[in-house]
Amino acid sequence: MSIFESIQTAEKKAEEIRAQATEEVNELLDKTRLESEEKVKLLYAEASSKEAKINEEIKQKVLEKAKEIDALYQKADDELKSQADSRMNQAVEFILGKVFDL
Repeated sequence: MSIFESIQTAEKKAEEIRAQATEEVNELLDKTRLESEEKVKLLYAEASSKEAKINEEIKQKVLEKAKEIDALYQKADDELKSQADSRMNQAVEFILGKVFDL
């Protein structure tokens, strides 16, 4: 085999090795891309689940606060009604007293 043929054989082999390496790199890139996409999907699903849970907790807390506020308003209304009822008799007696004193 001449030097020229040896060089051509070596170049052909180098080209085959480059082509095989390129193919392996492309396969690894595809595999990595697919794995990354799966991980992203899992992370997104997990984040969405956590978001839904947090939203539900917030909704429950808002409902609890609304009930507390309603209870406070009801208590204030009851106290005012009680005061008005207790003074109603005094107001009626005062008015009747003024009417009959004329």
